[in-house]
Amino acid sequence: MPDQTNPSSEKTAAELGEQVKEVGAKMVDAAREKVRSGFEKQQRRAADEISGVAGALKDAADRLKSEDRGGTAHYVKAAADQAAKLADQVRDHGLDDLVSRAEGLARRQPELFVGGALLAGVAIGRFLKASSNRRRMAGDIDLATRPRTGAPPARPEPPVGDVPTTGNFDYTVTGTTPGPQAMP
Repeated sequence: MPDQTNPSSEKTAAELGEQVKEVGAKMVDAAREKVRSGFEKQQRRAADEISGVAGALKDAADRLKSEDRGGTAHYVKAAADQAAKLADQVRDHGLDDLVSRAEGLARRQPELFVGGALLAGVAIGRFLKASSNRRRMAGDIDLATRPRTGAPPARPEPPVGDVPTTGNFDYTVTGTTPGPQAMP
């Protein structure tokens, strides 16, 4: 049996394959650009957060120095300086550069890399907690400013003469209790 494939359908399939490749490449490029854009936004936030940590460490070092704890103040100040340098590097370098620097540091000085990763984890955790609090506060503000659709639920008032169930009361019992009593 002879092969009955149509040369024009093969050409159409090849063109369709090329179009799919082009669309796929464009989608990958768009996704890559979106990731890079998101990274740059987060990069600025992370740098600001690390700068905040550096400022807090510097303030702590100044406080320790004023309390005549010079040795401890020296180490805290050194940590503040390193955090400030890290913030500048995060702010000034791109994703590819930061990744290659991190790989090089991990190979040359693994203990320093682990320490830096720990510091970064603390900073990221602090950032995420602060972001979460801001979102929650924004939601609370939104709820507070949203117009109410009905009256708030009425609080039941105790009937007049009832003793409130809250508070600290001292009751002293005097006299006798009702009921049969034993004769002496």
